[in-house]
Amino acid sequence: MCGAHVVLLSSVLTPLRIFCRTLTDVTTNKLSPFKRTLIVSKRSAYAHEQSRSSYTDEAALEKSILERGKSFNDMKRAHRFHAQIIAELTRCLRAHDVEVRVVDFKEYDFSDAEWSDLIISVGGDGTFLSAASKVLSRDKVLVGLNSRPASSEGSLCTANWWYRRIPEFVDRLMLGKFSRFWRQRIRLQLAPYIAPLETQHPEIVNIYNISPNFSPARVAKGTENLDKSRSQTPDSATLTRTLPFRALNEVFVSSSMSARVSEYEISLDGSKFVRQKSSGLIVCTGTGSSAWYYNTNRVTPSLVHSLLALTEEELVACASNERPELQQLQQQSRGGFAGYHSDLPLVNPLQRTSAKTRSLCGKSLTELAEAVAQKYNQELFFSPEAPHMGYAIRDLVANSIFKFGPPFGFAYKIKLVSRMDDGYLCIDGSLAVPFNDGTPAELSINPEDAVCVIDMSVSEAGT
Repeated sequence: MCGAHVVLLSSVLTPLRIFCRTLTDVTTNKLSPFKRTLIVSKRSAYAHEQSRSSYTDEAALEKSILERGKSFNDMKRAHRFHAQIIAELTRCLRAHDVEVRVVDFKEYDFSDAEWSDLIISVGGDGTFLSAASKVLSRDKVLVGLNSRPASSEGSLCTANWWYRRIPEFVDRLMLGKFSRFWRQRIRLQLAPYIAPLETQHPEIVNIYNISPNFSPARVAKGTENLDKSRSQTPDSATLTRTLPFRALNEVFVSSSMSARVSEYEISLDGSKFVRQKSSGLIVCTGTGSSAWYYNTNRVTPSLVHSLLALTEEELVACASNERPELQQLQQQSRGGFAGYHSDLPLVNPLQRTSAKTRSLCGKSLTELAEAVAQKYNQELFFSPEAPHMGYAIRDLVANSIFKFGPPFGFAYKIKLVSRMDDGYLCIDGSLAVPFNDGTPAELSINPEDAVCVIDMSVSEAGT
């Protein structure tokens, strides 16, 4: 190759090398989408024991833990492992020129969330919910890293293997190898004029600090003359206080003691207010539809099996106009309530078909029951991006006085008026707001309240 060709080739390759080097810098950390990252860390069991104890030395702490039947060594080992994950995550983020702050989830505040452009929760689903609770902007991005999959399912976090591959996890975040979606959240509005516990505004407390109130509800000064009968329930115009928190999973409305009846008035999507008694009301988002709401409403294959067996008996009885088994069951039921008859055998309706194998639609009843239960339970889930809420009433009291429709369903707006002396609105199982007699509340979903979450499933598919 002649000198002229070498010079010409060099003049072409040099800019190309510069361009390639620049492109490499861009795809690593020079144009990172995040500049300030907040790590919201769970508090390990060991750290929790340390924080709540007044032990002078570790030996005393170890003795106390062992006396309660717990493993001190396992607790401390898990604490060290969690601390190593935090340290590795911090190191990798700073290698990308990202400013990093680490905060304990119990000390996490709105100012921390406002400072950051990326929030990484390190823990389980509870830590993720805590991290989301202080986010008030759709521009903040949230991702969860499950630090201990052996003890936490982490359904709101990324895949459970990422805690072992922190450098790659951070690289993908910095390279933008993820998608974003918005999980809807529940907004709570309360009326400020019924102030529980003689305060001007509801007091937001940690759910673990609540003690049952055995005295009648107290009324705030200046509200003594308000009509407490609430024959005309306040409309939304009076609900001028919007709580700063948003519920990502659910809001639970109940008395502070589970043994007490929860009583309230409820209106769904503008319907007439109805008074209810129950063990509490669950109102969830699509995110929360796989949690408490699901476990409250799900059916078991054994229950479906019993219903299918009863259905088959009814069909046979209709065809033959004879119902000996049903008559026998009714006699046993009457005996059980009116007085036990020793000559009648005890029968468990859930096991009524176990003595013989039946089939329906070409399947055994057991197979069919499992298939029906699975399909029914799957239909309880709905999308985290759905604009509506699901509700479930626990142990609804239904009689001639208290009447209501289905104990669970969907709504866009739910209005409530408390009829409890020690009621609470519990947010995502961690925060609680007093909800005492006469206080109106409104639960709704607003698009501007959605929280932006990272989805790495596309990049995980090939892992």
